[in-house]
Order: sequence, then C-alpha cells, then structure tokens
Amino acid sequence: MFFAEETVVKVSWVKDFQEPVPNILNACTILSKNLSKIKRESVRKDPFSVIGTFGSKLLKSVQEDSLMHRPDFSEHYYKGGNKFPAVVAKKELEQGLKKRMAFKELLPMYSFLYSDEFEAYCKNPFDVAAKKAFLENFEVPVMTEGDLVAEKHIRPPFLVSWKSMACDASLDAGVQRVTSEMVNKWLFIPPIMHQLYAAQNNIQIEQASKTMALHDIVLYTMRHHVHQFGMLNCRGQPCMWECYKIPMASVITLGTTNIIGASLFVAEMMNVALTRIHGEDRDGVEERQARLNAEASSLAKMYDTISSYSNYPSISVCLESLGKVQSVNPFLHGISESTYNTVVFFYSQECYTMQMLN
Repeated sequence: MFFAEETVVKVSWVKDFQEPVPNILNACTILSKNLSKIKRESVRKDPFSVIGTFGSKLLKSVQEDSLMHRPDFSEHYYKGGNKFPAVVAKKELEQGLKKRMAFKELLPMYSFLYSDEFEAYCKNPFDVAAKKAFLENFEVPVMTEGDLVAEKHIRPPFLVSWKSMACDASLDAGVQRVTSEMVNKWLFIPPIMHQLYAAQNNIQIEQASKTMALHDIVLYTMRHHVHQFGMLNCRGQPCMWECYKIPMASVITLGTTNIIGASLFVAEMMNVALTRIHGEDRDGVEERQARLNAEASSLAKMYDTISSYSNYPSISVCLESLGKVQSVNPFLHGISESTYNTVVFFYSQECYTMQMLN
C-alpha cells in the first residue's frame, strides 16, 4: 500500500563544480543532523541551547545604571582567611557535628548563604518569588566617586571589572566584601545546574527541582566553590560528605561530581561576557548597551550551535569535557584590565578551549 501512494521528492542539484565533493557531503551530513535535532528538540530541548537562551536573557537584563556604575557591597561581606573563607578540616567538622553546631557556625561565611531566601533560590531558581527575593537581597547602592551621591540602586547581574573584583572587595579592614563576579555566579549557577542535572538524569526540569540530591549539590557548590578559583577550586572539601552527604571527591571536575565543574565553567563564561562591556571610561550608555546586546547574542548563538558543531556528543561526554576544561581554566582573577574570550568546542570525547587575550 505504501508504494501505491503518491510521493514527491525534492531534488537539489549542485551547481558549483569548483567545490570539493567531500565538503558537499559534509554539508549534507550537518544539514541532516540539524533536521534530526529539530525533531528531537520538539520533545526535549538540548540543555545547552536552553542555557544559551536564558543566559542571553540574563545578560540583557543588566540595568542601565549598572552599565555606568559599580555596585557598593559595603553591607555584604565575610571574614576571609587569606581572602577566601578557610576550608574546615575533617576532624574539626566531625567534632563540630558531634556538638550539633549549626552549619553557619561550623562553616562561617557570608551570612546570606545560610538564609531561607538563598536556599529557596538554589532549590528552585525558576520560581518567580524565590528569584525575586534573591535579587532583592543584592539590590545595592552604586559606588560613590567624586561628586556622585549613592542615590541610585542596582541589582544583579552586574558588569565585572578589575576595580569591582580586586579594589572594592578589600575596602574594609578585617573582612572581604563580596564581588560582582561572585554575585553573578550565585545568580547563574542554580538554573545551569538544574538544566544539566535534568539532562544528565533524563528527567523533566520540574522533577529535578524536587530532587534532594540536586539541592545538596547546588548548595554545596554555591557556598564553597564560588569564592575560590583556579586549581584550589577543583578540590573537593571535607564538608562534601560530612555536611551535604555528597560522596567525597578529591577532584570535583571529574567523575560523578563533574556537573560542578561544568556548571562553574558555564557560569564563568557568562561572567567573561560581562567583562567586555566597559570599553573606555568615556563611553556612554548607548555604546555599552550595544556591546552588551552583541555579547548576549553571541552567547546564545554559541550554545545553540555547540552540539551540532561537536557532532552531538552525549550529555555525559559534555559534562566530563567541561569539567576537564574548568580544571585548567585560568579565568580572570589577577589579570589587570585584560579579559578572555573563550570559545568551547566539544570534539570526540574531549573538550578544548581556545583562549585569546583581547
């Protein structure tokens, strides 16, 4: 019966006889896979495409005043051991837990990280009320410079600059202020981790948001792997198991905890985009807004096409690869005004970065 039905076939002829045949066949393969992707994503979206979409929206949500001013975090600080919250040894944790010490006493850091509002956002970053409460905590005045009066208030996300990361953070004696880079990552990481966890476990995002194991890993990442950077940030901390019941991992970017490294890398990529907006001090709102829109569009395009250009690797390969990249990612700390433009390529079972100083 099938062959009795009328069938129409559309044929396209190659008219450029100078183009090598392998290039034409490769183009046909890519087109075919893209069509397959469209059909697959009618049921479930590619997680990186989704991350690119909401990441672009987050970047574009930067307020006009934030384009011109740095945030004043004088009311948001923590006591830093060598600038960052000290890692508590396993023995101290065990003794503290026996005494039934509260987490915020056992692992002291910025107080908001133990608040109900913070935990609610980590558990469900897509809940409108939870996100609103999170953003309200970080609605701060702008830094005063010269004749500027701190009447304006701005909220995340913020632009990331050398002054906001290094200079503003150490203005108070004995404590460290949080930085725009940290606040941005606290905003970015939960939705990224929820998307990747749902894809990794082949469940809906709503199911992921109700999973206790995901709540624990998000809270652990947000409290203990946002302040630090570099190789130190790739080590698992003793509190992983003692406080969060996450199996201890000496390196968090590999194996069962690679979702932590992958999420950190994607969040830092978004922060990188926010370092490229300032341009010159004399630039006005229009110039900075144009650069912001360009960066947001570039981010969305990169993540929307990354799977097709990488030959559609599995989510496990993606997470493992991004974790490996995070373990060697230098990021921005201590790099004067220079910034990194980082392009990620999944290829086979490895993920490579091409990093170019502007």
